Amino acid sequence: MTKILCEICNNIILKNVNSKRFCSIKCRQQNNANIGGRKRKGKTYEEIFGIKKGKILRKKKKQYCNGKTFFSTKGMTWEEIQGLKSAEERRKNQKERNKKNKKWQKENNPGFRKFGNLNVMSREDVKLKHKKSINKFCRTPKNRRKHRESRINQIRKDGGHLQIGTNEIQILNEFELSNNIKLIRQYEKCGYIIDGYCKELNLVVEVYESHHKYQIEKDSRRKQEIINELNCNFIEIEDNF
Repeated sequence: MTKILCEICNNIILKNVNSKRFCSIKCRQQNNANIGGRKRKGKTYEEIFGIKKGKILRKKKKQYCNGKTFFSTKGMTWEEIQGLKSAEERRKNQKERNKKNKKWQKENNPGFRKFGNLNVMSREDVKLKHKKSINKFCRTPKNRRKHRESRINQIRKDGGHLQIGTNEIQILNEFELSNNIKLIRQYEKCGYIIDGYCKELNLVVEVYESHHKYQIEKDSRRKQEIINELNCNFIEIEDNF
């Protein structure tokens, strides 16, 4: 029985292995890497692939390169790479493109006239104009309401939970027992989530935790929008636990 050896590691190839040249997948990958050019410096195609296959690859390379060879172009000018004529044409085309870009920037970019090629959004006066335009078109009450509603719907689609205060459930349970009322918890209206709402009395109950001290303006605006929407009575309960 003749023993077949692997071409890379010279180990005996077992009968279970399908290939007749390599003992494992690693040896096959290493051979592909060698063929790919990592370890074939100073070798010809004939030495790597054989005489027949080497001649075929040389013909294909000539057809692809049109008789030219590949070489590195680092640190070289266009004249050295392409020749004098083609380099001059390329330089002229580049100058024309630069002139067109400067004309377009002067016409369409007002900051370019004063400060040259500077990012306009870095200026403070432009930032103020940008904020005013956002307040006019994007931060209207209708758009704010749409944004709030879309956020709530997205949280429910993703299977998430809305924020609830630590003592909110306990406070609302005590309020129900003391007044003999049933409140709808986490009631959604005009893009806001109300802690408790009673339809019979048209009453809104909100529990304010400690962090509400730092958002008084936001809470007052929220309160007014809810009252205008429902025409209801509004009760605020502070969480002092």
